Amino acid sequence: MNALSEETNSCKRMSRYKRRVFDKPLCFTPRDFTILHTLYKYHLLTTHQIVAVHQGSEQKTRWRLRELFDAGFLERFHTKTDMTVPGSEPVVYALTDRGADWLSTHRTDIERQHTRYNERNARRTLSTIPHTLMVAEIMLRFELSAYFRPTEVAFISQQEMLASAPEVTRNRRTPTQWNHKILVKGEPVVIGNNPDQMFGVIYRNRPEGRNTRYFFLEADRASETVRPVTRHLLKATIYKKMLGYYHTHLQKVHQGVFGDWMRNFRVLFVVDSTGKASDGKTRLENFIETAGQVTEGRITELFLFTTFDRLKASESPHTHTWVNVAGKETRLL
Repeated sequence: MNALSEETNSCKRMSRYKRRVFDKPLCFTPRDFTILHTLYKYHLLTTHQIVAVHQGSEQKTRWRLRELFDAGFLERFHTKTDMTVPGSEPVVYALTDRGADWLSTHRTDIERQHTRYNERNARRTLSTIPHTLMVAEIMLRFELSAYFRPTEVAFISQQEMLASAPEVTRNRRTPTQWNHKILVKGEPVVIGNNPDQMFGVIYRNRPEGRNTRYFFLEADRASETVRPVTRHLLKATIYKKMLGYYHTHLQKVHQGVFGDWMRNFRVLFVVDSTGKASDGKTRLENFIETAGQVTEGRITELFLFTTFDRLKASESPHTHTWVNVAGKETRLL
């Protein structure tokens, strides 16, 4: 391929991310609502993920996404960094302020007070997009698994859970974040937790009243140190994050933040790394060992672990084999 051909192809690719003049009226359909509402829940989705959610014609969905983008209801992101490499990266979509405004007029539970979608989209970078897509992929697997097994599993979204939270929690800028004070070696330390997503699952084959489980998801792309290199806890580490969750459980902080109905929770760590650290252990192994130090072996099911590759290869996250703090295999269902 000569230089002129490469430049021409590059221009064609880039034009996919520039809005065309859209001068025809949009007649909205249930498919549009599904697309916009799913982006509201999970922030970023690829074309393939949106097609999986809609379960309609892939080509028609692609055309509609282009129309919604040109009309300003969606934002598109270009994620390919090297134009000389053959092939293309998936097109990534996000909700815009206009799309969120339309959605909020059709659903009273859509929160429009705090989020500025256009500003958030402008801040997205090639380093932050993969993490958001990873969270979306995990959550879609939980939601779609429940959708296709309605007699066994029911999915409770983060939005539904927050709708049942106290007013003071719902009115916060970040309703899913909480801080609490703990004692570390006799010294008071304030630790904050803000999971990537929170959700609930109802397992219909279990007794009523004991069949609902709540989960905090932590999707890890190896951007944080696992354990602190010094004795203080000022730096963000996986150890500090686990310590916060552990004391949240002990002090029942989650019930005060989200409501008395949230009597239990588990933290799901999905690790997108299979490499080994300097000590010869994988990142997943270091996570499990760190969790054992935090909990002192008292609560083996509070933290559950797996790798992103294993989760994607499994039939369902509910029947997927997770690993607990003791290093033993377990399942959610």
